Amino acid sequence: MKNRRCSHCKEKGLQSDMLLRQLKAFCDQNCFAEWAAANVSKLAKAPKVEQAEISPFDPNEARLFVKAIAGERLEALYLLAIATGLRQAEVLGLSWEDIDFGKSQCTVRKTLQRIDGEFRFVEPKTTRSRRTLALSDIVISSLRERKGKQIGEMLVAGDKWESSDLVFTDSYGRPLSDRVVRARFYRILESVGLRRQRFHDLRHACASLMISQGVPSREVMETLGHSTIAMTLNRYAHIFQEARRETANKMGKVLTG
Repeated sequence: MKNRRCSHCKEKGLQSDMLLRQLKAFCDQNCFAEWAAANVSKLAKAPKVEQAEISPFDPNEARLFVKAIAGERLEALYLLAIATGLRQAEVLGLSWEDIDFGKSQCTVRKTLQRIDGEFRFVEPKTTRSRRTLALSDIVISSLRERKGKQIGEMLVAGDKWESSDLVFTDSYGRPLSDRVVRARFYRILESVGLRRQRFHDLRHACASLMISQGVPSREVMETLGHSTIAMTLNRYAHIFQEARRETANKMGKVLTG
């Protein structure tokens, strides 16, 4: 005899099936909602950040700038910035122990930043930002002069001197404010008729000058402390292109005599 369900059982079965479908739909909907809440940032496309066009010093402007800072109290600071591409916070964070006069080099170990109104030493931006850079004779000579002048300032200040071992300080040994550095920088530019720039543009000038002199992109990356070679190539693509064009022209002259 076949197993037949009564109308009451069939009704209960239909209700159970409906409840199961509703429960499944509810779970599907809530699971999706939970997933969406956790992954909504992945669904959105970040806006493309347009890099500001850079127009650093050309070689003639760079030489004029170097002449303009000769004898300046912060001559060594500006020379370091344009000759090595150090960031402002990196220059201001240099201690005398970071300068090796014997090997003509400096090591970036920390940066100096003003946080909540106080000067604080902060780790460099990336692992590659911790780097050792060779220094030219003109930079080493300026740093030696800076050390001598700082000793003189310490003697004048006497008990008011605040020892910090920083290379660049005010006349009482205190850390230099970035505002003071920028203000003096703008006055120097104006005094010799150079176009106004950001202090950070000295870093771009360093990169531009290295590339124009045929320095390999890997060496430019290491000097600037970029995290990847792609960052260097992308940031200074147009300058590399100009350098390649100059190389091509030189090769043409070689081949045609």
